[in-house]
Amino acid sequence: MKFVFKILFIFIFAFSLFVVIGAKIKTVRHLFVREEKKEDRNRGYFSGNLYYMSKIDKFKGDYMIFPHTETDEIEDSSIIVIGDSYARFDSGSPIFADLLELSLGQRVYQVPYNLAVDKPANYLKSIDFKENGKKIMILQSTERHSMMRAHDFNNLLKQGSRSKLKFLVKLRKKIFDNRDIEYFFSNNKFTYKFLKDLKQVKFDWFGDIDSKTAVYSQDPDMLFYYDEVDFYRGTKIKSQINKMVKNIVDLKDTLKTKYDIDLIYSILPEKYTIYKDFVGEKKEYDGFIPRVVSALREEGVETIDMYDVYMSYRNKKESGLLYYPQDSHFTPL
Repeated sequence: MKFVFKILFIFIFAFSLFVVIGAKIKTVRHLFVREEKKEDRNRGYFSGNLYYMSKIDKFKGDYMIFPHTETDEIEDSSIIVIGDSYARFDSGSPIFADLLELSLGQRVYQVPYNLAVDKPANYLKSIDFKENGKKIMILQSTERHSMMRAHDFNNLLKQGSRSKLKFLVKLRKKIFDNRDIEYFFSNNKFTYKFLKDLKQVKFDWFGDIDSKTAVYSQDPDMLFYYDEVDFYRGTKIKSQINKMVKNIVDLKDTLKTKYDIDLIYSILPEKYTIYKDFVGEKKEYDGFIPRVVSALREEGVETIDMYDVYMSYRNKKESGLLYYPQDSHFTPL
């Protein structure tokens, strides 16, 4: 019996070490991880980011992707689009910038994801952007991140401080952020199928599902991301919105003064904001997007009330789903 426990201990220790090394060292991770999302994209399809979290077969989609290759130069474009994954979502239809360019017949430049969505003015400064005629910047944010991003728009750092801060953030993440360990444990080639089948059994028998998609509907089938649910249910006080609006106004003035760029700001509502009734959500919508839009318009900022646009569409009798059931992003435009 001692021999069995000894072998078991050695196996658990060795596997734990394997998981930690595989999670923290990129070259090892690439050798052993099973990346279903990457495999799907390589065949030209996407199954939904919420499906990849839940791994429940009934929520799996199959959407054709339209890869984007930027051919325009930012200085030569009339319109600059900056946004998060919503702006660059390429499943089911081309990305927003490509559709806008086709519709208007003008050059539209899509800034690479994550380079500018938090600090648009810093991005222009970092690429040494030169004024080259009047331009429009469409700045988009998803609802749950809009307040945090706007609070950070004017947080300007000196280059040395920024480099040091980035190094410290990366170091802290490398050591203390264990999401990479969780991901590698669930997606390495040795455990992937077993854990996926186990998730399926738990869902079929007990209705249990991954905590990242803990809120879901089965009539119709639809997953919701936990972060958007938390934001919907959270409290947004007036002082937070006032600070957010002030920073957006300051950004508008900076873009106009330094670069002759007119700002159009847009917040896209979360799927949960639009379809909360599918799960019987009891809390009424707090009007976050309309409140921000109203305050921005009073300050002379060009903006679009996308909540009103989406709800007007949803209230039509023949309207289809605005968001993919298996994904947090919108359906083809």
